[in-house]
Amino acid sequence: MSRAWIAAVALLLSPAAAYAQAVPQAYKANCQMCHQSAAQGVPGVYPRLAGRMDKVAASEDGRRYLIAVLLHGQTGRIMVDGKPLSGAMLPYARLADKDLADILTYISTAGARAKARPFTPAEVAAVRAAPKLPAAKVGEERERLATAGIVP
Repeated sequence: MSRAWIAAVALLLSPAAAYAQAVPQAYKANCQMCHQSAAQGVPGVYPRLAGRMDKVAASEDGRRYLIAVLLHGQTGRIMVDGKPLSGAMLPYARLADKDLADILTYISTAGARAKARPFTPAEVAAVRAAPKLPAAKVGEERERLATAGIVP
């Protein structure tokens, strides 16, 4: 084998290359413009997801909350990395359950140490079948989960 071939294979198998390839199209088309390609957000404007959402996805309440955010949106003041943010997250209920599950899996595994079990379309469908929540109620649920230590 040539050195160039070995170098090319090593690059393709590197964690950075694998991470870049793992970005789902639904995230690129709907989330990346605000939360950025590596889910790092924009400080003071759009919250960082990488390295945080795995903690939320570790509990069933947290998983339902994350799904609700994508389905119903969220409004209100939140604290991220010790700093307040105010704004609104738009709802993405128009997307298919699989696309939402792919987005949630991506954001809950983004970051060097993030490890969360994948989201499934069935999980998304179950939350979608429940009564719709106003975006402000989703924000209140976030506050409840933050108080409980589920949302960092």
